[in-house]
Amino acid sequence: SAAGVTAATARASFTVMNPYVVPAAEKRVGWLIQEVVRSNNQGIREAVAGAIQQSYAQELGPEATYRMIREVVGLRPDQVKALANVEARLIAQGLSGDRLAARMLREQAKRLRYRSELIGRTEIRLAQSTGRPDGWKQAQADGRFKGKRAIVEWVAGGINVCPVCTDLDGTTAILGENFQSTDQLPAENRVDGETPPVHPNCQCTTILRLE
Repeated sequence: SAAGVTAATARASFTVMNPYVVPAAEKRVGWLIQEVVRSNNQGIREAVAGAIQQSYAQELGPEATYRMIREVVGLRPDQVKALANVEARLIAQGLSGDRLAARMLREQAKRLRYRSELIGRTEIRLAQSTGRPDGWKQAQADGRFKGKRAIVEWVAGGINVCPVCTDLDGTTAILGENFQSTDQLPAENRVDGETPPVHPNCQCTTILRLE
């Protein structure tokens, strides 16, 4: 039916080819996940934001994006401290010289890879997530919903879902309005926003229902 086609179109996944995704990424240059925001290095924040923009504009894909981020972010202070602890433990176990150096390079690369992928996944997911409702709003403005009410539902994703995302799972909001956490969560953990993700590695998404 025409209504079914409209709903299916509205629910279609948005990728880098969707015109609403790249503008969303460009609008939010400077908004980075918590661990980057906490950095005192403005150059790092700008470089990561630029890498995300470039990945969308040039359709580079996740792996290429992670590599670009890996070249600029470095390790957090707590990761550097953890590496020092690893080195001390290896030395106590008798490792030294070239073998120690090679092992430490692997340990550093592993932590840097984890951090860059964490940032990249979160940023890519956020740009997609913010682009999706922009597309729905345009479809609504174009009359494709045929007067039906547009309801957006929050769907938690992943295996070990955090309490914040569990609280939002299954809740709904009128298209364009914010989702809000219940008062069951501590005030500092409550969400008041239109789209996920709400934390690094958040796998939540939203779907549209027409009523």
